[in-house]
Amino acid sequence: IKENQLQIDFENELHNLFKAITLKGPCYLHYYLQGYDEPMYTRQQVSLIEKLSQQQLFEYEMNNLVTMMFELESGEYTILSKIIMKPTLLNQTYITYTKLLEQFTMEDIAAQQQVKINTIEDHVLEILIKGYMSNYDDYVELEDQLQFLNFYQQHRGERLKFYKEQFDTLSYFQLKVLIVGFERGDLNVA
Repeated sequence: IKENQLQIDFENELHNLFKAITLKGPCYLHYYLQGYDEPMYTRQQVSLIEKLSQQQLFEYEMNNLVTMMFELESGEYTILSKIIMKPTLLNQTYITYTKLLEQFTMEDIAAQQQVKINTIEDHVLEILIKGYMSNYDDYVELEDQLQFLNFYQQHRGERLKFYKEQFDTLSYFQLKVLIVGFERGDLNVA
């Protein structure tokens, strides 16, 4: 940041991020920032300062962190978004990921890797789950997404077979893609 003279931009992004979090509710994450010669507070200290129970404070913190992740993934924070560390992909999944970025089809990738399409589907699910891609429209038509997600919202926690019986035109893979998208917060019912 200093080498590229981006300190002011960084500070502005940080300020805007905390402002956005505060718009969603009380924000307590600033207590956990650590500076040069300045230690962060503990949850117990923050709960005493703010006169909140530690449980209540923990719930606010989790809400703050979820909001922070959505904000950072929004694309508005060009510097801060680079600090997001995604879970690493398994080696074969990473190969699939690079091939998808090069616009290869899942069938082409399966043939190249000499594996079944189900293996590539599992790779795609891992890629979506870990947040490397969010291109759900490539796997399920928008109309099918909306129909399923409306139903899923009312029937969460059922076995996959139950959803397949209700939406027999969707493959098991497509159902999993939609569930991943919904549970990650990437897809929702408008």
